[in-house]
Amino acid sequence: MTKYLDPTNDMAFKKVFCDEARMLKLLNALMRLPEALQIESLEYISNEQVPDLGQLKKSIIDIKCKDKQGNTFIVEMQNGYAEAFLKRTQFYASKALTNQVQRGKTYADIAPVILIAIVHDFKPLQDAHLDVITFHRTVEVNTGKSYLKDLSYVFVELDRFNKKEEELQTFEDHWLYFLSRWYELNKPPANLKDKDVLSAYEAIDQFNWTKEELELYDKIKLAADTEALNLKSKFQEGVDKGREEGREEGEKKKAIEMAKEMLSGKESLDKIIKYTKLTKEELEEL
Repeated sequence: MTKYLDPTNDMAFKKVFCDEARMLKLLNALMRLPEALQIESLEYISNEQVPDLGQLKKSIIDIKCKDKQGNTFIVEMQNGYAEAFLKRTQFYASKALTNQVQRGKTYADIAPVILIAIVHDFKPLQDAHLDVITFHRTVEVNTGKSYLKDLSYVFVELDRFNKKEEELQTFEDHWLYFLSRWYELNKPPANLKDKDVLSAYEAIDQFNWTKEELELYDKIKLAADTEALNLKSKFQEGVDKGREEGREEGEKKKAIEMAKEMLSGKESLDKIIKYTKLTKEELEEL
């Protein structure tokens, strides 16, 4: 039995990062902002406008924050494999942008949206050479310059993080370790001194949770695990179907090559049909 609960669970993540000080340090660390550009303040915005897409969990976008400069940051938690993940990510970022106009603003008032997706159990970008954290925006192809700056994305792929406890140095290291290695730990890293990160470990210590909170945590975890299993099963079915179709196609090609050789050798159609399992119509086409 582990001491800590999974901080990427929807409920646990909100319990940890609804604390403004922790969220500020997380955002500054994950976005790798220099001291001069550090986020100084934020506000939490209700996610009631997030659309309910039926089988998808409504809280896929968990927390949206805004800094003093008017930039809107969306922190999305995605547990495990998700079908069409990259398309869904772009959809939610676009939704956050368009909803600003619906709240009474004009196009000129729209604040940029930076969607931060923290994922584990799969690598949506499928590139072994990428870093744990990657940054994405629209650029002009020839010059590489960015003119369309209102939508950008930060992907944090926890499966790529492999530092050991003694290697942790920065806030980024400690947050990534916290999010990805919680199940291995019984206490915070020995070299961790920051009070806000330390308090995050206290927040996921299950002995600090009420019975009702633990029951809700388990319910959310079960729903997420079930969704992941269903999606993985669907994915595997597609893989198996593709393999079967490929095998059948390969066997058909071999049969056709054999039939051609037998036809060139003046073998009878009945004999060719017997050995190749091709139909008379297929042989006539040859």
